[in-house]
Amino acid sequence: VLYSNVLYWNATLLMAEMATATGDHQLAASMQTEAERVRKAATKILWNEHLGVFMASTGLEKLNVDIWGNAMAGAMGFTTPTQDAKMFEYFQANEDKIFYEGQVREIPFPTQWTDTSTGAGLNPDSPSDPRATRRIYQNGGYWATPHHHVLPWLGQHSKAMACRLLN
Repeated sequence: VLYSNVLYWNATLLMAEMATATGDHQLAASMQTEAERVRKAATKILWNEHLGVFMASTGLEKLNVDIWGNAMAGAMGFTTPTQDAKMFEYFQANEDKIFYEGQVREIPFPTQWTDTSTGAGLNPDSPSDPRATRRIYQNGGYWATPHHHVLPWLGQHSKAMACRLLN
């Protein structure tokens, strides 16, 4: 899963930094090694060269692009400069499928998460109805939640685009 791997990668780097600050160089080296292992594995498995973005996962959601995860990967420095540039091109080319009135979809329109368990209980008349998650909550909704990493990352590439989308 892209999002989890980026968070874990970042945590290992923070641990390495703290270990260095406290003089635990063995732990720092171990955490640096783990961070690089995670980045290489996630890139090998999740990077889609054709689209120029990371896919959401290798499992059930392997056909979905995780918009929030890609932006976070770019904002945190998880990506190479080449990957970062390709991801920005993807965001530009798919702006109308990603953004709406200053909000951001987690996956580009018209795709939906296929895991219907996320909506269990949302439709009390039929909690097992797969339509219970369509266009509801994170499955098709537009959110401001990821602005803290989406907009700064976009702004690194185009301040005008980031400001326009926010406004």
